[in-house]
Amino acid sequence: MRSPIAIERTEEHQADATGSRSPLRAMLPSDPRKPAGRRVAVDFGRYAGLGLQYALTIALLAGIGWWLDTRWETTPWCLVVGAVLGSVAGFFNLVRAVPSSKPPRPRE
Repeated sequence: MRSPIAIERTEEHQADATGSRSPLRAMLPSDPRKPAGRRVAVDFGRYAGLGLQYALTIALLAGIGWWLDTRWETTPWCLVVGAVLGSVAGFFNLVRAVPSSKPPRPRE
């Protein structure tokens, strides 16, 4: 079995000769000497942070709604409104942040 570096070199020679790139090259990491696990860990941390932010937004606004319910004696309306607003705000932030996490497209 050939190493990824040897495959990459072979792919480069084929691309030079034919003027096109193979799908196999697209599956290889950009630099085989760098650990792919670090990129996975960074992505995991980013998405875990986004999930935590989403959950905390809902919990915070639901907590504010619960506090307003106890203060104004409107149980459970402020809690429901706070949870819905937290869900909408958290989802909006989640949708806004996810496209920016796409890796840049490689230049050809």
